[in-house]
Parts: sequence; C-alpha cells; structure tokens
Amino acid sequence: MMREGRKELKRQIRRLRSVDRKQAEFISTLTHDLKTPLSAICGAMELLQLQKDQLTADQQELVQLAGDGGRKMAELIDDIRLVFALDSGISHFDRQRADLRDVARETIDAMEIPSSIAIRQSYPPAATILSLDREKIIRAIGNVVSNAIRYSPKGGTIEVNLSNTDSRLRLSVKDPGVGIPASEIPRLFEKFYRYVQQETMEIDGAGLGLPIASLIVAAHDGRIEVESAPGKGSCFTLVFPASGKSVGKKRGRGARPHD
Repeated sequence: MMREGRKELKRQIRRLRSVDRKQAEFISTLTHDLKTPLSAICGAMELLQLQKDQLTADQQELVQLAGDGGRKMAELIDDIRLVFALDSGISHFDRQRADLRDVARETIDAMEIPSSIAIRQSYPPAATILSLDREKIIRAIGNVVSNAIRYSPKGGTIEVNLSNTDSRLRLSVKDPGVGIPASEIPRLFEKFYRYVQQETMEIDGAGLGLPIASLIVAAHDGRIEVESAPGKGSCFTLVFPASGKSVGKKRGRGARPHD
C-alpha cells in the first residue's frame, strides 16, 4: 500500500509540473503576442519624438507620455514572462565563473541613480568567484537595488556591501527607507504582492521585482535574507554558496514594500 501511495504521489507531482510548464508556455506565447504590437507603438512614438520640432508643446507632451507608458508596459510584459518562466523551471541559465564584485559594480554603474540618492559600495580585496548566469544575476541585483532606491527618501544613502564568510558570499543592500512590519514578510516574495502604506502609495510597481530576484538567486542555490523594521529601513542580502553547496531557502525577517 505504501508503494502504491508513493507511485500516486509521484504521478501527482509529474502532473503538477506539467501544469506549471504549460502555464508558463501559455504566458510566454501571450506576452510575445502582446509585445509585438506594443513594439510597433513604441517605435512610432520614438519617430514622432525625433520630429518634435514639428509638433506643438501639447503634442510633444502627449507623445512623451505615450512613449513612457509604452516602455513601462513593455518592461511589465518582460517581467511577467520572466517570472513565470523562472517559477516553472523552464528558464535557461548560462552559467560561467565570474567575480561577483565585478558583476555588482557593473550592475550599479549601468543604473540610473537619482541625484538625490547616494550609493556607497564596499567590496573585499580578494576575488569572490561564483558560477553564475551573468545576465540574470545582474537582473537580480538590479531589482534589489532599484527597490532600495524607490523606497529611500531624498538625501538618503544606500549601502551595498559584499563579504565572503563561512563559505558564503553575502551581497547586502541596505537602505534608509520606511520599512514594513515583520508580519508582512511571508508575502514579500509573492508575485504581484505590494505592501502599501500612506508613505508609499504613489510609488509605482507591479510587485514582480523581488519575486524575480528571489527566483534567480534560488536557481543559483542561494537565498535572499531580509531584515527590517518600520521607520528603520531595510536590508536585503543575497546569499550564495561560495563552496557550491546549497544555503537553503530561508528568507529572514522584516522588509519593505517591493516593486
């Protein structure tokens, strides 16, 4: 009887995996079909912006709004496609050995940092080698740093620190944002979830940035730890196994709303 029970459990697991894969494939097809006409719209707006001298001030403003809206929609479509692909396990990872210090610096150097926000970076002198998919790790780090920027007050300083301790690489992103109560942590990495309070109601976001980062880090046998408290900011730490061993799925305590 126990043997039959195990067989049935395996069948159910295979069935659920098949459902997840079909769902991800459907989302991939749907987002591709949405992206095609949207690309045409964005292209048309870019052409109009090149001819802005022939437009009135009101027309220029409308073209700018349409272009910005189109780009945000395209980014959202890409995020939806990626998060479902990662969640179902069909996303491809091209791993190569790289120094996490270089990847973190490259990520931050390529970001548009508001002049009202400062970023302080600290890296160890020795190399921090990790087998990683460079593009996806850049995406994960960028999402976490963007989240910190979004919820930091003007004049705030975000601290990015990389350390190598206990056979683990720990990349932390600490900000002086509003923080959230520990009771919200279980939902922090859920797709489309955003913790909204009065101070953050006007901040844009679809609730996909941190879930994407978490799934990417988990695919590298790592985890994201979170520490926060209301009014005391937040610290997100990406933890990777320097020795190649899994560091588990623990996510830590406290956080802030995510994008």
